[in-house]
Amino acid sequence: MKALGALDRITAKDANVKIMEQALETALREKPLWFFTNIVMPLLPKETRAAVEAGDRVIEWRGLVGVGSVGES
Repeated sequence: MKALGALDRITAKDANVKIMEQALETALREKPLWFFTNIVMPLLPKETRAAVEAGDRVIEWRGLVGVGSVGES
């Protein structure tokens, strides 16, 4: 647990967030399909992944940060 706490503190620093944002944007621009499959898909709820993989309906995209926010019904 201490290692996770350290990782959380390190990644929460403004300078490191900016570095991660730049690296993620670079990866997205260079390999969009790889980015979606390896970065976005693991963050999605299982039900959403199943629907995307099945391809049988249109999926409404909602920002990851806003989904499941406190106070949402």
